[in-house]
Order: sequence, then C-alpha cells, then structure tokens
Amino acid sequence: MSTDRSIGVVFAPDSFKGSLTSLEVARALATGWSRGRPDDRVLLAPLADGGEGTLVAIEAAGGWEWREAQVADPLGRSIRGRWLRSTDGQRAVVEMAEASGLTLIIEAGKIPLLPSARELARKKLLSGGAARNREFLGDRVSVDAAVPPELAWLLFDSETSGGLLISIPEDAARSLIEELHAKGHPETALIGRIAPRGPRWVVVS
Repeated sequence: MSTDRSIGVVFAPDSFKGSLTSLEVARALATGWSRGRPDDRVLLAPLADGGEGTLVAIEAAGGWEWREAQVADPLGRSIRGRWLRSTDGQRAVVEMAEASGLTLIIEAGKIPLLPSARELARKKLLSGGAARNREFLGDRVSVDAAVPPELAWLLFDSETSGGLLISIPEDAARSLIEELHAKGHPETALIGRIAPRGPRWVVVS
C-alpha cells in the first residue's frame, strides 16, 4: 500500500465474543493501523446486533452517559442494572438482559429428541445455522464438558421439531407435565430451571 498520502479508515467491528467489546476491538485495530500509518484519519464505529454489548456500542457513538439503578428482577429480588441516558436527558436505552438477573439451567439429557437425531449429529449432519448460532452465543452460553458433543450441537441447531419451551413456577410444573402426558403428549418434559444470574445467560449441564 502506498504511504505517500493519508487516507480515511473506518473501523466498524462487532465484539469478539467473550473477550473484547466492539469498542475495545475498534480501538485495538485503530492503534495497530496508526502505528503503521500515523498520518491516516481514523474513525471508530463499533457495532452490535441488538444483543449483549449493544449499550457499549451506543455509548461509544457519543452523546450518552452511563447510569445505574436499583431494579427488581423477575423474581422480585433487588439488583443493580446499568442503562444509558442521553446527555440532553430526553432519551434512555435499557438492555433487558442487564437487569433480568437470571440464568437458564438446561439439563441436556432430559431434552426430548426426534428419532435418529443424535445419530445424525454424530455424523455432523447439521444445518449451517448450528455453527453460526454457537459462534453468536459463544459468550452467553456455557456447555458442561460432560455433555456429549453431538447433543450440544443439537441444542444449537436451527432446525427444530416445532416444540414449545415455557417457564412456569416450579410447584406447578409437574402437575402440568402429568396433565399433558394424559392428553397425549408423552414427549413433554421438565428440562431445566431458572437460577440467579451467573457468568453466562444459559448453562447446559
């Protein structure tokens, strides 16, 4: 690349899952570029897809300031949640996951599967969405090492059996399952529970 004139360079990365925010990635790229071409004009434009890290990307655009509030999670417990307020005080951005304070614990061995699903997964006959989903959710989902690889891949696969996942109070779960079994839905199962927020939003055990 010629270095006889300066150019403008825009760095617009998403986050590096589980390691760097999009702003940190943009700054690192810009620092490296500037070392080689110090006369270039560098613009940082970190991106986010609406999930975790979105608030960081919005704040980096300027005109926003961090705020904290004492909020109640879905179970009524008091936790601290961060949000953004515009510097003019007229707008606010709240990331619901920031304030939920919950982690979903999934027991992989209890999930009903279609016939031959695990066999096909062992042969790596999965949709292309499985790898993309796993990459996208990398910093939000933790899979226990004891979970068989083919079962873990099935949980990330984008092809579903048309099933429905619901969350209800624990004391009502078993009676609901018994009722659904009696009505001809033997595949209905209790596959997990809700726990206070840990390092990950979803834990597969």
